[in-house]
Amino acid sequence: MWRAGEEGANIRGYRVAAGEKTAEPDVSILGSGSDYTVFFNHIWIPSVDMLFDGPYGVYHSAYDSHEWMRRHGDPGFAYHAAMARLWGVMALRLANADAMPFDFATYGRDLVAYMDDLEAVARGKNLTLDLGAARAQARRLAALSPLVPGAADRDTAESLRLAERDLLAPDGIPDRPWFRHLVYAPLPSYAAETLPGVREAVVAGDAARAARQAAVLAQAIWRAADRLGAPEP
Repeated sequence: MWRAGEEGANIRGYRVAAGEKTAEPDVSILGSGSDYTVFFNHIWIPSVDMLFDGPYGVYHSAYDSHEWMRRHGDPGFAYHAAMARLWGVMALRLANADAMPFDFATYGRDLVAYMDDLEAVARGKNLTLDLGAARAQARRLAALSPLVPGAADRDTAESLRLAERDLLAPDGIPDRPWFRHLVYAPLPSYAAETLPGVREAVVAGDAARAARQAAVLAQAIWRAADRLGAPEP
């Protein structure tokens, strides 16, 4: 089911990331409406939401009960057991990893794709948008070599742990200061958007604010790239 997803599909209201296209399954952007929101969007801890999904017409209704799930949703609770095993294996592997297996090279390539998408939005609004500085820093991340399992030293492990926190604005994005992540933020719904500080300025047609937010974004990506020892452009 995961591999059958298509670009732009909606999974429980989350928009699939318009990032770099690979043979790997699409991963949807975290939106809002669940417990990870405070960790990811406010205190900058990398997060994941894993679930089985499908036609689920009783969601959040009076019929959304253990009895419905037992009889109709997941007889025998096979999907529940499979997800518990998946979470358990992931927790064990993360707990025993020399360093978090975070792929910042793919992150950098996705950032470039997000910028391509946003520049197209700006052109459609006849708004000049210069993301050159941010793009240069994203390409630094994209040039990182993959982490070799077992080869991480203490400094590398600590850098990988903290790099996500570099991609934040301590004062939050304009008009929505509680949301501090500069790459991902939820809309006023379960859906998500990329590069929210810049994107919301573009959508509002505010070229000056878009330029300021582009500079803030470039600085944040530079912090992450510098922490990870990414090559200079």
